[in-house]
Amino acid sequence: MPAWYYVSEGARFGPVDEAVLADLIREGRVVPETLVWTEGASWASARSSSVGYLFQHGPDAPPPIPPAAVDNRLAWALALTPVLFGFVDYALRRDANSAWASWIWFATNVIFVTADTWRLRVGGHAAPSNWWALLVPVYLVQRSRKLGHRFVIPAIWVGAFGFALCAGYAGSRLSVIENTSCRTVSKIILDAGGDPAICTSVFLREVGFEDEMSGIAYLSDNTVVEIRASVQGDQVITQFKGPRIKSK
Repeated sequence: MPAWYYVSEGARFGPVDEAVLADLIREGRVVPETLVWTEGASWASARSSSVGYLFQHGPDAPPPIPPAAVDNRLAWALALTPVLFGFVDYALRRDANSAWASWIWFATNVIFVTADTWRLRVGGHAAPSNWWALLVPVYLVQRSRKLGHRFVIPAIWVGAFGFALCAGYAGSRLSVIENTSCRTVSKIILDAGGDPAICTSVFLREVGFEDEMSGIAYLSDNTVVEIRASVQGDQVITQFKGPRIKSK
């Protein structure tokens, strides 16, 4: 068992093993705020150290479950949520009120962190503060450090967040192209004369090349028209592929 040192009245005492430390806790000579140290760790309060379980469940409680036996499913879910919400952000690129998705992401992080810290404490481990739900990568790093795990899960979060940023950028870019095409469609109809109508929305999809797209423009008179859009430098070139037809 590891040897422990502790601070009492400004002096350092030890080494003692975990059983003796439990006796000191039982006697009240070591309290949750007492600074303790063991090899491979830094000085920290007894409550936040790996012997913190002695305060949570009593000095006679068994030691924490082995780190290898800790259930990491919630931590993995936290690491992968950016991927899920990256897809959501891309899918909602046309929704002007899609900011609600960010609140759902935040609430999901809070729920997962709260559940994971509860599970760690039940297993006898000192858990990071629930406040780190505000900074999930910091929570995952602290979690890995406390359990002695490699920083694989935090690294996965960083990669997933990078993916989410790319998906959000792609969605925003497509949204800009659609809005520009919609304005062009309205101008083409206005210049052509005839029945007045304006474009209300455009839905595009890529065809073959990143800057070549086709889709449908919805008009204010309940008609639709197939269009083709291409990006040439800073310009979006939009053309009709067929006549206006009544929307079904």
